[in-house]
Amino acid sequence: MPQKRILDDEFFESKRFYEPDSRMYDITSNKIREVFARLFQNTDVNLDDFYFTGYDSDTPNAFMINKCDVDNKDKYVIAVSYGLFKSVSRIEEFAAIIAHECGHVIWAELIGGKNSILQERSSDVHSVDMMMNAGYNPRYVTVAQTKIFSNYSENDNVSFDVHGDAYHRIDDVKAYMTKIASEKGDFPQITDDKPDTEWAQFIKNLEKVHDEEGYDTFLDKLLKKKFGTKDLKKINRLEVLKFLLEYIKSEDIKNSKTRADDLRQVLMNYNFSQQTDEETKVLQDIFISLHERAGNNIHNKYEIKIEN
Repeated sequence: MPQKRILDDEFFESKRFYEPDSRMYDITSNKIREVFARLFQNTDVNLDDFYFTGYDSDTPNAFMINKCDVDNKDKYVIAVSYGLFKSVSRIEEFAAIIAHECGHVIWAELIGGKNSILQERSSDVHSVDMMMNAGYNPRYVTVAQTKIFSNYSENDNVSFDVHGDAYHRIDDVKAYMTKIASEKGDFPQITDDKPDTEWAQFIKNLEKVHDEEGYDTFLDKLLKKKFGTKDLKKINRLEVLKFLLEYIKSEDIKNSKTRADDLRQVLMNYNFSQQTDEETKVLQDIFISLHERAGNNIHNKYEIKIEN
């Protein structure tokens, strides 16, 4: 079976990636590659087997996609959100997150298949080994975990899908580090560390490029291609809504809070006030369809209001 192309229009996650010719792609992919290379130093891992990219989302997140077709070559994809870059304050914290994603690659090679709670927790533990290989203090794994997990509200709970309970995942890492420390000696304690000025400058540059370059959401890109224009304001709004309804019904976003939230944020940025009766009907169908696909009472949760 041929691998799915990473940049295919129907592949949802790729719609948020930075364009390969953008400065945002350069600055984010280079930083991921730099850390990845250090994590795998003194190993036979080939960096050309990987595609590194950033993507636009304020939600701190990173993910790995099993081998798929990138420029006619099977590659693993490691993607990091703009929000995640900004959520950490040190290169060691960022490295811990990339190490976790690398753990998924190892599991994909061993067992393949879909992600699972076992794979998530095993990737956490394996990130300790990778941090040690790179010369980073593995205690930053739990620091990074705590930061990422704290971005979810109590109602969300990180156990909403395959990721498992946050507290148990942190305990797993602590227990593993205790075992390693008993065999090889303890790791340095993290005290009141000096600010990571180099990372702070990187984030400053990242924000500058982000503000200067701007970006299209995955839906902006889809609409521009669908209607053959770079100016979305020139597209008939009813035609946009009809296409959007068809798109939501066809996308495989069922039971995915992340994808539902992406769609919600995009939709809320569109001006749907003072719509015609026909537009109102289609818009209502859009949100009803989104509710049915995503579940979790999304109307109430996000207080989506439709003006008649």
